[in-house]
Amino acid sequence: MSSVVNKLANAAERESSEAQALIAVKKLEEAALELIASYEDCACYVEAIREVPRAYRPSNQRTNFEKLIEAEINKVKGASSTSVENHPLIRQFREAVWVEIEELRSSGPSAPNAENIEDLADDEDDNNE
Repeated sequence: MSSVVNKLANAAERESSEAQALIAVKKLEEAALELIASYEDCACYVEAIREVPRAYRPSNQRTNFEKLIEAEINKVKGASSTSVENHPLIRQFREAVWVEIEELRSSGPSAPNAENIEDLADDEDDNNE
């Protein structure tokens, strides 16, 4: 019977390790999403700042460049149709990581279910006779 317990313990340990790895990958994906969102924001700011000289109209009054830049940022962001979720780098990340994980999961030993546990117990009983 100790063989069955050992097999179950090993399976539980593998499952726990797999769950921890999946949590770590999900956190990494969330960090990648944040990074891409920051990258996209920076790209919008750069484009908006490039547009300021074209949008600037000299006048006798003081120019509120903060408002001018903010208006250009809103224009650039409004014209952008890129979703962080659909960003090419995020797609590459997901393909590289999640596809690899699925391949590893499908090729590795499966965690025991109720039928496997019964089979393990039957095998152990047969070995003890």
